[in-house]
Amino acid sequence: DGEQKRYLVDQASALQIEGRTFFLGEKSRSELPMILNCADIFALPSFVEGFPMAVLESLACGVPVVAVDVGDVSKVVIKGVTGYTVAGRDPKEFKNRLLESLVKHENLAENCVKLSHEYAMSSIAQRILGVLRNNQ
Repeated sequence: DGEQKRYLVDQASALQIEGRTFFLGEKSRSELPMILNCADIFALPSFVEGFPMAVLESLACGVPVVAVDVGDVSKVVIKGVTGYTVAGRDPKEFKNRLLESLVKHENLAENCVKLSHEYAMSSIAQRILGVLRNNQ
């Protein structure tokens, strides 16, 4: 549900993929894990990001990520390990990384969950405590 929705719905129709494309609208935080667990890949074609939580949420659900290499995305989207990043604005490269992720899905998914543990609240809390203890 955004300003691009009508355009995207029209694109799905023009590409004849409307039966395989879902526009779910706004969802609550409690619904996100269920939705992400239905996905094979999380695609983030955004050109402006910092450290997007959606990427970490996807990884925690075992969903490999294909994203444009912006912000700190490449700290968690590791080539061939948890997904792929794409430099620049090359849609063919993005498509190729999506296809590659589908082929390697099982291995990528397992790695995603492992990496996401590093960003769990308990892991972050332990790191913060370590820093505080070292600065006393």
